[in-house]
Formats: sequence, C-alpha cells, structure tokens
Amino acid sequence: MRRKAVLYLRTATRRQHADGSSISAQEDACRRLADDLDLPVAEVYADVGASGRLSPAMRPGLESALEALCQSAVLIAADSDRLAVGDPTLALLLREVEQRGATAAAGLLAATAA
Repeated sequence: MRRKAVLYLRTATRRQHADGSSISAQEDACRRLADDLDLPVAEVYADVGASGRLSPAMRPGLESALEALCQSAVLIAADSDRLAVGDPTLALLLREVEQRGATAAAGLLAATAA
C-alpha cells in the first residue's frame, strides 16, 4: 500500500496570519514536504485560534486528522509546534500517531520521522 499524507495546520491566534504562520503558508509548506517525501496528499485539516497545549479532543481539526490516519499514513505539520506545544503534549500525540500505525513529519523533523 502506498503511503499517503494527512496535513494538519494550526494557528493559536488570528495575529499569526500576519507573521507568516497563516493557514495558507502552513499548507504550502506541508504540501512541499509531502512532495519532497513523494507522498500524495489525502486530506487537509486545520484548527484556527486553538492552543497547541489543548488535547486532540479539544481541537476538532487535529482529532479529525488523527481519525484519518491509517497504516502507512504520515501526519505532516509545518513545524512540531503546530502539532503540540510542550514536550509532554507532543509525546502523547506522537504516541497516538504511532499506535495508529502511522508516522509524523514536521518541518526539519521530516528526515528522521519518515
């Protein structure tokens, strides 16, 4: 089965749209990463105005992205802080991704995660 990409985008504040962290800028970066990894993009999910410290259950876009993961899928974010803020939150999220038989790639972490 060919691997596929599931993209996740997040902004914590509306102000992030002005500093280059906008949803569209993140999507462009994620699509480039998917192309670099030779992965077709299957789905794109986003949360706008959501803290990275919130659990997936409190972020509908992330929860949907996790539900879309399956064996051989790669969850892609523009940067690891788009997935989660704080080591414990990120560790829990990455464990959930792994339990689904998928992997995660974020920005520069992609080379080691893929």
